[in-house]
Amino acid sequence: MSIRNAALIGTGAVGGVYAMHLHNTYGMEFYVVAGDSRKKRIEQNGIKVNQMTYYPQLIEPSETKHKMDLIIIAVKNYDLEQAIEDIQNLVKVGTIILPLLNGITASDRLCVAYPKAKIMLGLSMGIDAIRTEEGIVNTDDGVIQFGYEDNTVKAKEVEDVLCYLTKAGIKAKVYSDMKRMQWRKWMLNVGVNQASAITGAKFKYFGRNKELFTLFRNAMMEVLELAKAANVKITMEDITHIEEVILNFTPEGKTSMLQDVEAMRKTEIDYFAGTVIEYGVKYHVPTPVNEVLYLALKAKENIYLD
Repeated sequence: MSIRNAALIGTGAVGGVYAMHLHNTYGMEFYVVAGDSRKKRIEQNGIKVNQMTYYPQLIEPSETKHKMDLIIIAVKNYDLEQAIEDIQNLVKVGTIILPLLNGITASDRLCVAYPKAKIMLGLSMGIDAIRTEEGIVNTDDGVIQFGYEDNTVKAKEVEDVLCYLTKAGIKAKVYSDMKRMQWRKWMLNVGVNQASAITGAKFKYFGRNKELFTLFRNAMMEVLELAKAANVKITMEDITHIEEVILNFTPEGKTSMLQDVEAMRKTEIDYFAGTVIEYGVKYHVPTPVNEVLYLALKAKENIYLD
């Protein structure tokens, strides 16, 4: 394994869990990127996961002495531009950048910002972590799915990242067609996150409320049509699988977008329905369900953020 040092930016529910494992395994060779008030807060209070507090080594965005072999990005989509700016002093030629953001646009945005870095596609699937006033509560670490678009033959750096993550006890898997997996999760988010956020539904209602289930499915069907136009190998079987998975989620659980709405936080609507609408225009595919979801959720968000 040739990854000697690494950094992670974004210690919310997902990033905070993975940073804990990396800190526990790699110690002083692993950094959390944090500046100003965030740095002070972590220095004073640490990061708490399941009532256990850890104090990772911190590195400020202004630091110029260290260059990273690997940078993991776990911020929300709307914070990506700031994260791109915050990691610029840590990036060298050949730095591996692994984004774990929702949606399908993060890797492209990173490629524009850092053309000499090695930008992978990545996502976290199945993690069950939420932020509370007492810290992060996590019941399942899930699995990090990652790689380049085509991993039929694994590149050395893909193997290096796989080794780095698994050594820290983080489940990770490389798929031959990573673009398909990324679109698959995006389709899941477009369906379940948005349907739950607009209705306030916990997971248990998706199996007992016909109207909710129809909204959930119809939003995903528009992504399926976009995938056909974009030559991404998503099928009706994927939708059926997602529906079955949702019905087995913790009944009282809530999607991350519903949690954001209830906490009156900014949501990722622009990267779910917003991207669906954008791609619909690009590929001449009608997206009426997501257009309504976008207007309703954007209006709701603007009202409570006003």
